[in-house]
Amino acid sequence: MDINGLGMATSAGKTQSGGGQIMDKDSFMKLFVAQMKHQDPLKPMEAYEISAQLAQFSSLEQLYTLNENMNNLIAYQTSQNNLQLLSLINKKVEVVTDTLTLQGGKATEARYELGEEATSCVINIYDQNGALVRRLNLGSRHAGSYTLDWDGRDQKGAVLSDGRYYFDVVAKDATGHEVPVNTSICGRITGLDFEGGITMLVLEDGSRIGVADVVRVVNTPDDVSGEEANS
Repeated sequence: MDINGLGMATSAGKTQSGGGQIMDKDSFMKLFVAQMKHQDPLKPMEAYEISAQLAQFSSLEQLYTLNENMNNLIAYQTSQNNLQLLSLINKKVEVVTDTLTLQGGKATEARYELGEEATSCVINIYDQNGALVRRLNLGSRHAGSYTLDWDGRDQKGAVLSDGRYYFDVVAKDATGHEVPVNTSICGRITGLDFEGGITMLVLEDGSRIGVADVVRVVNTPDDVSGEEANS
């Protein structure tokens, strides 16, 4: 059932008249009663016309009730989903993103996954302005998942200021073609944010992520298949 279409057709119990004006069910009934009061006694409405208008009103009432019930069901399902999300608080999750947070010289735990074996692998880290601040040359890597270990320093070894940073991974195979790479971060959920009617997960570093961006719940902090060294 197309709930959106139903909502448009019966929004707030209203119907669309031929002239493009919106008429709700109360207005429809008032107009119908007024028509009955002011009709010419010598020219009464034919029975089928009355039946047609009553059937139209009955159909409008049913659609309005159905739409109201569907909206209530959606609201109930949303509240149930939000209650289930409470169980994620204090859980560590992996989220699809290329954003890092640096706090006190410590960066968010980040990961990348290589779809194929790579003969060269380079990680670039950028500041909020898009300027390259660090490049890690990691050499060859087998296909699989790895943890990015960044010490929060720039290319010259200076500690960078706290804030948001971005990273990408450029990996190539023996023929020079780029290897598919997926990037993500891991963080512990500390709360939920329902502002604007959209549920967002709040991580320990203060970042907010969408529920759809969570790829898995991490059982243990050491659940990785490899570790990188700075170069």
